[in-house]
Amino acid sequence: MTGTKELDATARALKAAGWNVVASEFRYIAKNFTEVPEEHRKQVLDFLNALDDHDDVHHVYAAMK
Repeated sequence: MTGTKELDATARALKAAGWNVVASEFRYIAKNFTEVPEEHRKQVLDFLNALDDHDDVHHVYAAMK
């Protein structure tokens, strides 16, 4: 993992060192997780799955317990 400002430089350095870099992109890493009550869990998961199935959505991140 590298800092956001060093992402491009890191990918270039790895390529220069002979590594085959397929992708370099930003990812969300959660620090806090939301407690979702059991009675709402199915509704939230259905919503996240519907988002993920949408053609214009590439990644869905959720930080829940």
